[in-house]
Amino acid sequence: MFTTQDVSIGDTVISIPYYAALTEENAAEYCPALASELFDIQNRVIKKEKKRSKLKRIWNRIRRREENELQPAGGHWQAALTAYALQAREVDQHAWCPWIKQWARDDPMQTLVEGSSWRDNDEVIKEAVLDFHKMAPDIPEFKIAAAVGIRLQQIDDYSDQYKDRIPTSLSLYSTVLSRAVGLSDNVTAVLPMHDMINHSFEPNIGLTFADDGCIKLFATKDIPKDQELFLKYMDVLGEEGEWDEDKAAWLLVQWGIPCSRSDIEQVAEG
Repeated sequence: MFTTQDVSIGDTVISIPYYAALTEENAAEYCPALASELFDIQNRVIKKEKKRSKLKRIWNRIRRREENELQPAGGHWQAALTAYALQAREVDQHAWCPWIKQWARDDPMQTLVEGSSWRDNDEVIKEAVLDFHKMAPDIPEFKIAAAVGIRLQQIDDYSDQYKDRIPTSLSLYSTVLSRAVGLSDNVTAVLPMHDMINHSFEPNIGLTFADDGCIKLFATKDIPKDQELFLKYMDVLGEEGEWDEDKAAWLLVQWGIPCSRSDIEQVAEG
């Protein structure tokens, strides 16, 4: 996405009304029957998670190990947004339909998920890890493999918990994960326009909420006409400002974006 005129620091570049965002709240208004089904399923899933967590805490006390209390449930937005997106995509008259139909992702993680043979074929996972390593040779293969394993476990859990209960798609689920952004502690969304902007460690726009309820992308520096807009999807620096291989591995697997130590050093020098 590029500017069509000179933009000054602080200017609003894109304004997105909240009602246009794909959130659980907004989608529930369009799909009340699906919202009700999701509510029932998620309650059952959360109860099971709390039960497992209680047993784990008892076991840890027996072993005299400390553990933080169970955090508030909030990890089910992925399945909900995927289900809502699937339903909206099937309704040509739905305002989100043309937008959702153009969602796409092309990287080793998406290829792996869409191949659907990873559950019983370790070789395809190794191939994906190798492809990622070729993209980002500075990141150790075992760390890439760990990040890929975490993502596949999430997808496997999603399939086990929601398949045959609500509309599901492993492919779209993976795509949603790469496009969603946290708007608050309790609200995650996919945003029109925002989801078309590429990543950079030297972004020129940021995101904020306005008093009028709009989500606004504003210029963080002066941007000349015909320049590409960039957001920073995540930082890859550790607590002391050093390049963090773990974060770099997650950036690679989550969004298919490679980075190296030298990339960060160049940004620091610039």
